[in-house]
Amino acid sequence: MIITAGKKMKKIYLSIMIGLFLSAHSAPAQALKMTINFDGATPIQVLDVYRRMSGLTLIEDSRVRQVHRPIYLRRSKPMSKSEGMKLFEEALIKQAGIVITRLDDTEVSVTYNDALPIAATRH
Repeated sequence: MIITAGKKMKKIYLSIMIGLFLSAHSAPAQALKMTINFDGATPIQVLDVYRRMSGLTLIEDSRVRQVHRPIYLRRSKPMSKSEGMKLFEEALIKQAGIVITRLDDTEVSVTYNDALPIAATRH
């Protein structure tokens, strides 16, 4: 399973990868082999994959769409859906100051906190 997003990637390719990712997560296995490769993806691209993967409704702060810091995340090892979601959440908070907070079983709050330290990204 491969999830890839970059500056030059076409939206259709991302949609195909998301579909493959979601179909793999509907299988009964606890941990699946997947590769996550965000190489300069926008926070919105990462949030879109997160939304599709989690099935949660994202309640977004209006400032979130104005954040344009690139997200870099590479991981290739077996992991559960919840582990994958945690990786996305950590990348968003550390690299873009975007915080995901669970509201209930179906919704999360997505906010931007400009006071958070932003880690230098590696290419």
